[in-house]
Amino acid sequence: MIRPHRAMGGVVAELTRLLEGPSLYDAALRLLRRRDLPVPDDHAERDWTADYEPSAGVEHAWALVYGDDRPGNELFLLAEAMLDVAERVTRWRHSHFVAVKRAMGAKPGSGGSNGLNWLARNAGQDVFPELWSLRNTM
Repeated sequence: MIRPHRAMGGVVAELTRLLEGPSLYDAALRLLRRRDLPVPDDHAERDWTADYEPSAGVEHAWALVYGDDRPGNELFLLAEAMLDVAERVTRWRHSHFVAVKRAMGAKPGSGGSNGLNWLARNAGQDVFPELWSLRNTM
């Protein structure tokens, strides 16, 4: 993710700092944990530089959030706002994939990736995965 920006000195340092810290989803999971929801230890505090791995325990914590139907449940509102963001990211990824496919086909990507294959895989990955997988059981 940083390689395409390496010629822009200060940008690389800032991107590295951001990518080595907790993501928005990590912050949300830590909030659930502070609110006494059973987010597994290995997901509440993890290596922020490693790829996120979905967890049945995290899905269970979100299920408890959705099971609390009292008015003003701010964790429910957070989950729904995060799904709105996830949906927008997914739409953007798909639009980007189609635009690249139209403009340059399957040539190598600007970041050195294998172009369309990488974009297609990326577009298919769920943002905030447990919020989506939870829909299968609600």
